[in-house]
Amino acid sequence: MSISTIKDKKIGFLANFQETKLEAVCSHVDKKLNEARFALNELEFPTSRTETWKYTRVGRILNASWSIQKVDKAIDITPYLVAEDIPVVVFVNGFFRADLSRLSSESGIAIQSFAEAKKGHKILEGHFAEIADHHKDIFTALNTVHNTGGAVIHVGKEVQAQKPIHILHLISGEDTVAMPRHLVVLETGAKLELVMSNHSLDNKKSFSNVVSELFVGENASLHIDKFQQLNHDSFELCTEHVAQESNSRFHINTITQSGLWTRNNLHISVDGVNCETNLFGIYSPRNNSHVDNHTIVDHRAPHCVSNELYKGLLYDKSTGVFNGKVFVRQLAQKTNAFQQNANIVMGDDASMNSKPELEIYADDVKCSHGSTTGQFDEEAVFYLKARGICETNARELLVEAFLGEVWEAVIHRPKSTT
Repeated sequence: MSISTIKDKKIGFLANFQETKLEAVCSHVDKKLNEARFALNELEFPTSRTETWKYTRVGRILNASWSIQKVDKAIDITPYLVAEDIPVVVFVNGFFRADLSRLSSESGIAIQSFAEAKKGHKILEGHFAEIADHHKDIFTALNTVHNTGGAVIHVGKEVQAQKPIHILHLISGEDTVAMPRHLVVLETGAKLELVMSNHSLDNKKSFSNVVSELFVGENASLHIDKFQQLNHDSFELCTEHVAQESNSRFHINTITQSGLWTRNNLHISVDGVNCETNLFGIYSPRNNSHVDNHTIVDHRAPHCVSNELYKGLLYDKSTGVFNGKVFVRQLAQKTNAFQQNANIVMGDDASMNSKPELEIYADDVKCSHGSTTGQFDEEAVFYLKARGICETNARELLVEAFLGEVWEAVIHRPKSTT
């Protein structure tokens, strides 16, 4: 493809969007918007020659026509809720719906839409677009410039949230694009459990480009259960950037259950000592679906622990990608970092590309990584059948056992989760 053709595709794709009007909010936001506009103009969309996108094509996204569609109609969100009595922040096609949301009344916890946060903008100053890398990633730059708002959550110093908070994304309409932008800030000693779930309201084609920035302060704890349940005509790109300070704990479970094309970018910067970081995931693509999990854990300080455990079940003609990279910087002595990716290919036509990586510059560390991909254990099925268990139940038991270690770490699940 010629350079002129690539530029024409980029121009055509960007013509689908109108810029969010965030000018004159505060000097920090203005600065970040100007940086992102410049990056969006300079950066190119990834191709098969881009190493981190080698197995994941974006052509079907770039070649389609998309439109931002605001939906004001009544929606029954009950099937997608975790519980009836917890705070929920609802976005439909990327737009905040106050009429469907139920915000927290707990002291020390502030939940706002991005539009509300702009009025005071204290939480945005020094946090908005501070760790999400719009300088190098064109989809993050696109979200920074063209986002339609998002949730801004602030948990005050030493505040322990008594209830989880649910950020609920719903998408509807043909050729709809949604680009919410979230910011979560936990002050020193704070604790929060967060649920993030994405669901389709119909079977129409859509594209979601979600960016979240998560700041975990000193001695703070953030647990996220993230669910992706979109239809088989949906494209979803989720990017989470996390910054951890000393003695903090961060845990995320990413459960990808459906969708045509899913890419998860998870970037963790471990900036303080004695931190704990856990990245767990399950993905089970079917038909011709594609799921790509890309993770980076960057250890910058000593005496920290990180664990990654991703498990996949690949059916039919689906494809999967796992690329987890751990950096251990020279100052990050006494780091313990572990990665494991295990996959079961459930049919002859499914495929998996797995590449766990370690890049170590310190000499006093314990680090390991591993990857396994194989077919279903028919001997184990035979063993269970010989003890009176039917074949269907035998296979279900083995799947549950395979995924159990990750499922046990999930605290909160939407009602629609199977």
